[in-house]
Amino acid sequence: MTQPQHPNQRCLTYRYRTWAWLATLLLLAACNPAPVGLEQVADYRQRVANTLKSPLPAPVLAAPTWQLPPLRELRIEVPSQSLSLLDAIRLDQCQAGSLIAERNSSLGKLQQGLVRYYHDYQLLQALYICAAQLEQQGQLELAQKVSDLSRNKAANMTQLKLQALVSDPSIRQSLRLADRPLAKVDPAQLAPLLTALQQVYLLLNAPLPSPNAAFNQEQQSELSIAPVALDELEQALQLLEQSPYLSQLWRALYDQQQYLQQLTPLVQDLSAAAGCLSAGTPSRAQVLRNVFVQYFSGPVQQHFAGLIRQAQQVAPLLTLLASPEAPQAWLTHLRQINALPDQLTDTTRNHVRYWQQFFSDCGFTPGT
Repeated sequence: MTQPQHPNQRCLTYRYRTWAWLATLLLLAACNPAPVGLEQVADYRQRVANTLKSPLPAPVLAAPTWQLPPLRELRIEVPSQSLSLLDAIRLDQCQAGSLIAERNSSLGKLQQGLVRYYHDYQLLQALYICAAQLEQQGQLELAQKVSDLSRNKAANMTQLKLQALVSDPSIRQSLRLADRPLAKVDPAQLAPLLTALQQVYLLLNAPLPSPNAAFNQEQQSELSIAPVALDELEQALQLLEQSPYLSQLWRALYDQQQYLQQLTPLVQDLSAAAGCLSAGTPSRAQVLRNVFVQYFSGPVQQHFAGLIRQAQQVAPLLTLLASPEAPQAWLTHLRQINALPDQLTDTTRNHVRYWQQFFSDCGFTPGT
C-alpha cells in the first residue's frame, strides 16, 4: 500500500518539477540563440508567444531575393581613343604626355573604378592645356590632333564616369547586402563612411574642364586644382571597400522587415487570445500590454529607428549614384536599397495597428 506523501514532500516535489521545467526552457533557449542583429525583436516575439502560450515556429530568414548585379550585366561601351606612338612621344613637353605614359604603364593598366576616372579627369584638363601650349608654339598640326583627342574624350566622360562607378570595388562593397545583418547601430562607425562618400561625391559632381578656359603662361605649366586630392580619394575608397558596415546596414533593414512580417499570425488576433472580447480585462491582457510597452515600444522600435535614421543619412549621397544614363539593372538595385527604410516603416506601422486594436478592445489607454 502506497504511503501518503507528507505536505512538505509534495511541496518539494512541486518545486523540483517547476525548477526542472524552467531549466528545460533555459536550455532550449541556449540551444536556439536569437539571430545576430535580431536579438531585440526575437526577445519580444518570444515574450508574446509565451504569454499567449502559442506555438512558436522558427522564423525563416532566407537570403535576399535580390542582390547587386554582376559586372557582366552592367557593361558600358566606351569608344576607344589613341594617339600614334610618334605623336605621343612629341607630347613629352606637355603634362598630358606624362599622364598618357602613366596610363599605358603596367601599373596604369591596373587602374580601375573611380581612381581611373580621376586619371581621365586629370588627362582631359591636361589635353586642353597642351593644345593651347602647342598652338602658341606654332605646332598647329599636333595642336589640332590633341584638340580633337580632348574633344572626343570630353564627349565620352559621362560613359567613363558610369563605367568607373558601377565597377569600383568600394562602391560595390557599399551597395551589396551582406551575409549577416548589422549587430548594433554605431554612429561612430558610420561617420567616416559618410565622409568617404562625400569625397566620391566631390569627384562625381565636379564640372568637367572647359576647352574655353583661359590659361595664362603660369597656369599652363600645371593642372588646375582637382575636385579632390588623389590621396584623399584613395583613402576614402579604401575605407569603403574594407568596411562591411553599410552592406550590413542594408541587410539589417531587410532582415528586420522580413522577421517582423512573419510575426503577423502571432498578433493579428490578440484581443481574442487575451480574452478581451468578453467582459473584464484578464490578467493575460495586462501582461501583453506590458510586453508591448517595455519590449516593442522600447528596444525594438529604438533599434528600428536607429537603422532607418542611418539609412536616411546615406540616402542623399546614394541619389548621386542613380544617374539616368546608368544601366537599368544598376538603377533597379539602387531603388531597392532606397526602399528598405520605407518598407520597414510600413511593416512596423501595420504591426502596431494590431496592438492598437488590442488596446481599444481591452480598454487600455495608449501611452499609459
